[in-house]
Amino acid sequence: EKGEVKMTTGSITYFNPDDNTDARGKEDDPRSQLAHELSHSYDRDNATGKKGTTENGIELDEVDAVNIANRIRTKLHQPKKTTYDGKEIPKELLE
Repeated sequence: EKGEVKMTTGSITYFNPDDNTDARGKEDDPRSQLAHELSHSYDRDNATGKKGTTENGIELDEVDAVNIANRIRTKLHQPKKTTYDGKEIPKELLE
């Protein structure tokens, strides 16, 4: 049997630890933002990102990144996010 060879992309993640707002300008802890972006970086580097969208148009890789960031929010005793880009994430997809 031959094993599958994966090629990494060598993604770059930009992060400003002093920025406490998300892409929509709402207050957000930089640590959870970093977790969200590193989730994307990991998925790109390892070709593991989910393809497709929710019924209301949220990319599934964004749902995964929100779930990763929510793990950090839980450790920081902050409320979990249930939306992305102003849209509700289906409850069955949230961890």
